[in-house]
Amino acid sequence: MAAGIRAIHHPDELNALSVLPLMQPRPRGILRLETTAFAADERASWEKRLNRAYHACACGEASLGMITGVLIAIVWVGLRIATIGSIGITDGAIVLGSAVAGTVIGKILGLFRAQVRLRRLVNALQTQWRSEPIRLADTDCG
Repeated sequence: MAAGIRAIHHPDELNALSVLPLMQPRPRGILRLETTAFAADERASWEKRLNRAYHACACGEASLGMITGVLIAIVWVGLRIATIGSIGITDGAIVLGSAVAGTVIGKILGLFRAQVRLRRLVNALQTQWRSEPIRLADTDCG
């Protein structure tokens, strides 16, 4: 998993969370809600759900994509054998390429699906967690 704890002190900080690899801080850490807005058991429940959604890896979708790619390639090779009567090295490359392509497509779709789930959970948590808006220090600007 990830090292360290990432404390969330205000509901607006939840907007920065993402499962997408290029949008994640390093190290990611375990999320902790630092608030008295919830009872301890309710806060623990939110933290568990939030961490599960935040650390989603889309491995299941990637493996499903790989299996789909391999099955499509097997059908391709079967049709080649039925029509031509033999297979060549290019058919092996097609099987390998289909497996890799299916894995990549499954991973990407799975990560976007996990991002949608995280956004929905963050929105639900923000509606429950009422807090004062973050106020910046008084400045002489404008």
